[in-house]
Amino acid sequence: MQTAAVFPTFFHALTVSGFIRNGVAESMCSGVYGYGLRHQIADTLNRGVHTDYQSVVMVAVKEMYGMMCLIGIAVLLLMLLYDVQPVRSTMQRMPKLKNLGNIMMRQFRKQSSSSGMQPTQKTP
Repeated sequence: MQTAAVFPTFFHALTVSGFIRNGVAESMCSGVYGYGLRHQIADTLNRGVHTDYQSVVMVAVKEMYGMMCLIGIAVLLLMLLYDVQPVRSTMQRMPKLKNLGNIMMRQFRKQSSSSGMQPTQKTP
């Protein structure tokens, strides 16, 4: 049983995911990172350990880097859960490149035959 795909080819899906990543996710992450950096700078200034602004910013960036490392480790651990059976059975498998090529060739042939174009044949 074959289900209808949302996008006709894998490249359409890559394009849409690129638009979402660059347009929405990058803007959100920049905002969250900027807010967190301002919070860390204010927190470091309130502690009163450092007197000059450059060292305050350096400590805040170091703390933000540590938090991003911890979040990255958590994401990698979640990716390792792919080997757990309940998680693996709910995820869709990535199609093989050979199958993608076959699907694209079938669609190309279907489109070229419906538009009246004949594919060019090689002459020996």
